[in-house]
Amino acid sequence: MKLKNRKENDEIILTQEYILDHAAGVHTYESFGRGIVQAMLMGAAEQVKQSGQMDEVVLDAKVHITPNTEKECITVCIDTIVGRICVHADVEFP
Repeated sequence: MKLKNRKENDEIILTQEYILDHAAGVHTYESFGRGIVQAMLMGAAEQVKQSGQMDEVVLDAKVHITPNTEKECITVCIDTIVGRICVHADVEFP
């Protein structure tokens, strides 16, 4: 059986899906939260730079929640001004 993302000689093929699956595992819950806050502050700084001094900055965020059947978890991603930040939400089964 040929494994997904592998050539015939067993070399790994870099695909967008393969890279994003690994990127989602980079964060712990704490670093995920820090990454989101940093991205939001960068977005706020950019809005203030473009508009001048403001009393409030409002940012929109798009959240993606998808099943990851290979890792038996859910991937939670938030699109930010600096890119998509993801984390795997694992559950321990009894």
